[in-house]
Amino acid sequence: MSVWMAPELLCSFAGNVEGEIPSALKCLVSPTEQSSYGGIRTTTVVMQNILQQILRCPYKGITKRMYLESKALELTTLTVQEELKIKEGRQNPTVLKLDDIERIHHARNILLGNLDNPPSLMELARQVGLNDRSLKQGFCQVFGTTAFAYLHDYRLEKARQLLNTGEMNVIKVAYSIGFANRSYFAAAFKKKFGLSPKEYQIQQKKSV
Repeated sequence: MSVWMAPELLCSFAGNVEGEIPSALKCLVSPTEQSSYGGIRTTTVVMQNILQQILRCPYKGITKRMYLESKALELTTLTVQEELKIKEGRQNPTVLKLDDIERIHHARNILLGNLDNPPSLMELARQVGLNDRSLKQGFCQVFGTTAFAYLHDYRLEKARQLLNTGEMNVIKVAYSIGFANRSYFAAAFKKKFGLSPKEYQIQQKKSV
Protein backbone atom coordinates (compact mmCIF):
# COMPACT_ATOMS: atom_id res chain seq x y z
CA MET A 1 0.00 0.00 0.00
CA SER A 2 1.27 3.48 -0.87
CA VAL A 3 0.19 6.80 0.59
CA TRP A 4 0.88 9.92 -1.46
CA MET A 5 0.65 13.49 -0.22
CA ALA A 6 0.72 16.66 -2.31
CA PRO A 7 3.76 18.87 -1.50
CA GLU A 8 1.58 21.83 -0.52
CA LEU A 9 -0.31 19.70 2.01
CA LEU A 10 2.89 18.40 3.61
CA CYS A 11 4.27 21.95 3.71
CA SER A 12 1.09 23.19 5.40
CA PHE A 13 1.93 20.87 8.30
CA ALA A 14 5.73 20.85 8.34
CA GLY A 15 6.82 23.83 6.25
CA ASN A 16 8.12 27.21 7.35
CA VAL A 17 6.66 30.59 6.37
CA GLU A 18 8.34 30.29 2.95
CA GLY A 19 6.66 26.92 2.41
CA GLU A 20 9.88 24.91 2.65
CA ILE A 21 10.04 21.66 4.59
CA PRO A 22 12.90 21.03 7.08
CA SER A 23 16.11 19.69 5.57
CA ALA A 24 15.73 16.52 7.66
CA LEU A 25 12.59 15.67 5.69
CA LYS A 26 13.78 16.53 2.20
CA CYS A 27 14.88 12.93 1.71
CA LEU A 28 11.17 12.08 1.54
CA VAL A 29 10.96 13.75 -1.85
CA SER A 30 10.51 11.11 -4.50
CA PRO A 31 13.44 11.28 -6.96
CA THR A 32 11.22 10.14 -9.83
CA GLU A 33 8.11 12.20 -9.10
CA GLN A 34 8.85 15.66 -7.79
CA SER A 35 5.16 16.55 -7.50
CA SER A 36 4.74 14.34 -4.45
CA TYR A 37 6.59 13.15 -1.38
CA GLY A 38 7.27 9.51 -0.68
CA GLY A 39 9.27 7.45 1.74
CA ILE A 40 10.02 3.78 2.15
CA ARG A 41 10.88 2.65 5.67
CA THR A 42 10.49 -0.49 7.74
CA THR A 43 6.82 -0.96 8.51
CA THR A 44 6.44 -1.06 12.29
CA VAL A 45 3.71 -2.98 14.12
CA VAL A 46 1.88 0.29 14.76
CA MET A 47 1.95 1.09 11.04
CA GLN A 48 0.73 -2.41 10.20
CA ASN A 49 -2.21 -1.95 12.54
CA ILE A 50 -3.20 1.30 10.84
CA LEU A 51 -2.94 -0.39 7.45
CA GLN A 52 -5.26 -3.14 8.66
CA GLN A 53 -7.72 -0.49 9.87
CA ILE A 54 -7.65 1.08 6.41
CA LEU A 55 -8.33 -2.27 4.75
CA ARG A 56 -11.20 -2.96 7.16
CA CYS A 57 -12.75 0.51 7.07
CA PRO A 58 -16.23 0.16 8.67
CA TYR A 59 -17.70 3.30 7.08
CA LYS A 60 -19.21 4.32 3.77
CA GLY A 61 -19.60 7.58 1.85
CA ILE A 62 -18.24 10.80 3.30
CA THR A 63 -17.44 9.20 6.68
CA LYS A 64 -15.33 6.58 4.87
CA ARG A 65 -13.35 9.32 3.13
CA MET A 66 -12.79 11.20 6.39
CA TYR A 67 -11.75 7.99 8.16
CA LEU A 68 -9.29 6.97 5.44
CA GLU A 69 -7.78 10.45 5.24
CA SER A 70 -7.25 10.50 9.01
CA LYS A 71 -5.51 7.11 8.87
CA ALA A 72 -3.32 8.27 5.98
CA LEU A 73 -2.27 11.25 8.12
CA GLU A 74 -1.45 8.88 10.99
CA LEU A 75 0.85 6.90 8.69
CA THR A 76 2.47 10.09 7.46
CA THR A 77 3.01 11.26 11.03
CA LEU A 78 4.71 7.99 11.98
CA THR A 79 6.92 8.12 8.88
CA VAL A 80 7.99 11.70 9.63
CA GLN A 81 8.63 10.77 13.26
CA GLU A 82 10.91 7.89 12.25
CA GLU A 83 12.74 10.09 9.74
CA LEU A 84 13.40 12.75 12.37
CA LYS A 85 14.65 10.13 14.82
CA ILE A 86 17.15 8.92 12.26
CA LYS A 87 18.37 12.41 11.39
CA GLU A 88 18.64 13.44 15.04
CA GLY A 89 20.50 10.25 15.93
CA ARG A 90 17.87 9.14 18.43
CA GLN A 91 17.17 5.79 16.81
CA ASN A 92 18.59 2.89 18.79
CA PRO A 93 21.81 1.86 16.99
CA THR A 94 22.18 -1.40 18.94
CA VAL A 95 22.44 -4.45 16.71
CA LEU A 96 20.66 -7.36 18.37
CA LYS A 97 22.23 -10.79 18.39
CA LEU A 98 20.31 -13.58 16.66
CA ASP A 99 19.94 -15.37 20.01
CA ASP A 100 18.41 -12.26 21.59
CA ILE A 101 15.99 -11.84 18.68
CA GLU A 102 14.86 -15.44 19.14
CA ARG A 103 14.34 -14.81 22.87
CA ILE A 104 12.30 -11.69 22.12
CA HIS A 105 10.10 -13.63 19.69
CA HIS A 106 9.69 -16.28 22.37
CA ALA A 107 8.60 -13.56 24.81
CA ARG A 108 6.02 -12.39 22.28
CA ASN A 109 4.69 -15.92 21.93
CA ILE A 110 4.41 -16.29 25.70
CA LEU A 111 2.36 -13.09 25.89
CA LEU A 112 0.05 -14.16 23.10
CA GLY A 113 -0.40 -17.56 24.70
CA ASN A 114 -1.54 -15.98 27.98
CA LEU A 115 -3.99 -13.27 26.91
CA ASP A 116 -6.16 -13.62 30.01
CA ASN A 117 -3.27 -13.68 32.50
CA PRO A 118 0.01 -12.39 31.03
CA PRO A 119 3.21 -12.41 33.11
CA SER A 120 4.81 -9.20 34.32
CA LEU A 121 7.75 -7.79 32.38
CA MET A 122 10.15 -9.07 35.04
CA GLU A 123 8.66 -12.56 34.93
CA LEU A 124 8.58 -12.55 31.15
CA ALA A 125 12.24 -11.54 31.01
CA ARG A 126 13.12 -14.33 33.45
CA GLN A 127 11.26 -16.90 31.35
CA VAL A 128 13.18 -16.03 28.18
CA GLY A 129 16.57 -15.52 29.84
CA LEU A 130 16.96 -11.76 29.44
CA ASN A 131 17.04 -8.92 31.93
CA ASP A 132 13.98 -6.66 31.88
CA ARG A 133 15.86 -3.72 30.34
CA SER A 134 17.18 -5.80 27.44
CA LEU A 135 13.74 -7.27 26.85
CA LYS A 136 12.04 -3.87 26.96
CA GLN A 137 14.49 -2.22 24.55
CA GLY A 138 14.81 -5.25 22.30
CA PHE A 139 11.05 -5.73 21.99
CA CYS A 140 10.64 -2.14 20.85
CA GLN A 141 13.45 -2.56 18.36
CA VAL A 142 12.04 -5.79 16.89
CA PHE A 143 8.31 -4.99 16.95
CA GLY A 144 8.24 -1.19 16.99
CA THR A 145 6.27 -0.95 20.24
CA THR A 146 6.39 -2.06 23.87
CA ALA A 147 5.56 -5.62 24.87
CA PHE A 148 2.30 -4.72 26.55
CA ALA A 149 1.22 -2.25 23.88
CA TYR A 150 1.70 -5.14 21.45
CA LEU A 151 -0.35 -7.40 23.72
CA HIS A 152 -3.09 -4.78 24.06
CA ASP A 153 -3.37 -4.41 20.31
CA TYR A 154 -3.35 -8.16 19.73
CA ARG A 155 -6.13 -8.61 22.27
CA LEU A 156 -8.30 -6.13 20.39
CA GLU A 157 -7.58 -7.83 17.08
CA LYS A 158 -8.48 -11.19 18.65
CA ALA A 159 -11.68 -9.64 19.99
CA ARG A 160 -12.57 -8.47 16.50
CA GLN A 161 -12.08 -12.00 15.17
CA LEU A 162 -14.25 -13.50 17.92
CA LEU A 163 -17.01 -10.95 17.32
CA ASN A 164 -16.92 -11.86 13.63
CA THR A 165 -17.88 -15.45 14.43
CA GLY A 166 -21.01 -14.35 16.32
CA GLU A 167 -20.57 -17.29 18.71
CA MET A 168 -19.89 -15.16 21.82
CA ASN A 169 -21.47 -12.03 23.23
CA VAL A 170 -19.43 -8.93 23.99
CA ILE A 171 -18.95 -9.71 27.70
CA LYS A 172 -17.63 -13.22 27.01
CA VAL A 173 -15.32 -11.91 24.32
CA ALA A 174 -13.90 -9.29 26.70
CA TYR A 175 -13.24 -11.81 29.46
CA SER A 176 -11.75 -14.39 27.08
CA ILE A 177 -8.99 -12.00 26.00
CA GLY A 178 -8.21 -10.65 29.46
CA PHE A 179 -10.35 -7.49 29.78
CA ALA A 180 -12.00 -7.58 33.19
CA ASN A 181 -13.53 -4.12 32.76
CA ARG A 182 -16.22 -4.13 30.05
CA SER A 183 -16.30 -0.33 29.76
CA TYR A 184 -12.55 -0.13 29.26
CA PHE A 185 -12.74 -2.87 26.63
CA ALA A 186 -15.53 -1.06 24.78
CA ALA A 187 -13.60 2.23 24.81
CA ALA A 188 -10.36 0.59 23.63
CA PHE A 189 -12.15 -1.33 20.88
CA LYS A 190 -13.91 1.79 19.60
CA LYS A 191 -10.66 3.75 19.59
CA LYS A 192 -9.01 1.09 17.41
CA PHE A 193 -11.87 0.14 15.07
CA GLY A 194 -14.15 3.19 15.14
CA LEU A 195 -17.15 1.24 16.48
CA SER A 196 -18.09 -0.15 19.86
CA PRO A 197 -17.93 -3.97 20.14
CA LYS A 198 -21.74 -4.18 20.07
CA GLU A 199 -22.00 -1.88 17.05
CA TYR A 200 -19.31 -3.87 15.28
CA GLN A 201 -21.05 -7.17 15.97
CA ILE A 202 -24.38 -5.82 14.72
CA GLN A 203 -22.73 -4.52 11.56
CA GLN A 204 -21.12 -7.89 10.90
CA LYS A 205 -24.45 -9.69 11.26
CA LYS A 206 -26.05 -7.31 8.75
CA SER A 207 -23.29 -7.91 6.23
CA VAL A 208 -23.67 -11.72 6.33
